[in-house]
Amino acid sequence: MVAYQAPLPTVLQPAESQEIERILPRITTLLSSHEWISIDCLNWYHPTHMSRHPTIVISARDTTNVSWWSKTLPNVRQVIEEAGGGFEVVLLFLNRLHMQTSYPQDVSSPDASILATLYNKERSMGTSCGRLGSMRSGTLGGLIVVEKDGERINLGITNCHVLLHDAGLDLSSAIRPESMLEQLQVVSPSDEDRKSSKGSLKIELQAAEKKLKDLVKLYGEEELDEYQNKQLKDLKIRLALCDRNVALGKSRTRTIGTVYAASGYTTCLAPLRRSPVHRPHLHVPWALDWCLVQLKVGLSDKPYNPPHDGNISENISLKKWARFDPYEDYKVLKRGRSTGWTKGHINSNRSYLNGLTAQMDTVEDVFNKQLVAAHCIIARPCSQKGMFIRSGDSGSMVLMDKPSPEHPGDILGLCFASNESSNVSYMIPMDLLIHSIEAVTGGKVIQPQERTFSMDSTSPVGLSTT
Repeated sequence: MVAYQAPLPTVLQPAESQEIERILPRITTLLSSHEWISIDCLNWYHPTHMSRHPTIVISARDTTNVSWWSKTLPNVRQVIEEAGGGFEVVLLFLNRLHMQTSYPQDVSSPDASILATLYNKERSMGTSCGRLGSMRSGTLGGLIVVEKDGERINLGITNCHVLLHDAGLDLSSAIRPESMLEQLQVVSPSDEDRKSSKGSLKIELQAAEKKLKDLVKLYGEEELDEYQNKQLKDLKIRLALCDRNVALGKSRTRTIGTVYAASGYTTCLAPLRRSPVHRPHLHVPWALDWCLVQLKVGLSDKPYNPPHDGNISENISLKKWARFDPYEDYKVLKRGRSTGWTKGHINSNRSYLNGLTAQMDTVEDVFNKQLVAAHCIIARPCSQKGMFIRSGDSGSMVLMDKPSPEHPGDILGLCFASNESSNVSYMIPMDLLIHSIEAVTGGKVIQPQERTFSMDSTSPVGLSTT
């Protein structure tokens, strides 16, 4: 028997997105009697077409229910035919749509590039974070600066479920700065990542020491040729770096601040973004899942830029955020705790979610079975195992790819969940995040600042979507 893996999905064309969105309200009504979890509209591979084809991909928990096949899916196909046809529908099994926080039982360790910078003097975007005393690990996305009552407040951002899901708080409504949250300390790296990184650093140190001893024992330092001398020099540098990281791991304080405010598991309605085509969907609220960390005095805004990592982060500064045309697809990237840098496309069609859970061992819906919207991101083939984010990457900022000096990695949103059935990840658009943060904190977000727009387009000025 040969295992078969279908090709990864790709984004829809704008015209296809608009046609599908017109019929989605009718389709969600048809699914009301089922335990469906998500609806993603993708270019999905079909053996009958021998290619990818515009498809409504439904993930559900009750796919063994015979009524799916005898009644619901035929009715969905009828709606598609009445709208002019041209689309397929696929039903996939999914037990739960998991918010991507890492637990010890995940066996999910930080990416090698994240491990290498965990104990740097300056923390960087995408590093590990968690609440002191919690077993959860997530990603510290970046810096948000809020001005309130004449004071400038430096805040780190991640997801609410990363820091607060197991904190014993009521998360059905927003948590404001006046809620006495200063007892909730936030650490970087997280408690669990500190344990695993200590073991990794010791193993790396022992390996470097052994290689150095073996090289010297075999040749002697005086009889090494040019290549062996370079090997010896590189090993000594590596050994010194290992020693430094082990020492920093023992001595450096991990506390970066305290919880300042959070959205809880709440929603918001989006303003009309582009054209009347959106009007039928304004009743579907968008998921909100953010948490702000008030950073300790002395932690400037500089540490939260990404580290230089070849060409991928050379021009990224995280000083601007941008809205984007909901009917265009954009090349994006992110740096997260578990998978480091990954690349993807924002699909030109929103996804509908109906079963978000923040626990590995439960199917409890944190939004109380409320239908919510999110933008979906499809990984490019270079990404790890076909996913844009994986467990532990929650809280990663989504950035415009191909940064330049004029547009240095504009922020487009915040990752918070993924669907391993349809191979997509989900993000909250940055404009809704900024609006919600200002409403909850009572302050004004002054960094990042909004990118200006041209008069005839909702796309950021000068940014290509292809």
